[in-house]
Amino acid sequence: MNKLFAEETLTDYTALLSEPVYAPGGGSAGALAGALSAALANMARSLGGTGELQTGERLRQQLLAMVDGDSAAF
Repeated sequence: MNKLFAEETLTDYTALLSEPVYAPGGGSAGALAGALSAALANMARSLGGTGELQTGERLRQQLLAMVDGDSAAF
């Protein structure tokens, strides 16, 4: 079984992203950017003591799944 893009190191993922192939591509990279944003929002909420952490964590996990889901379309 192939390793999922979301399980790659950042170094390996960005190297794969720079190759002249269709996947991973823009949708996968956009999903990763969204997952990183959700993770930062969770950090800010936990440091500030306000907000719903479960919602942000659920969003982060959904976006990480989309990193590979977008690539599976190709």
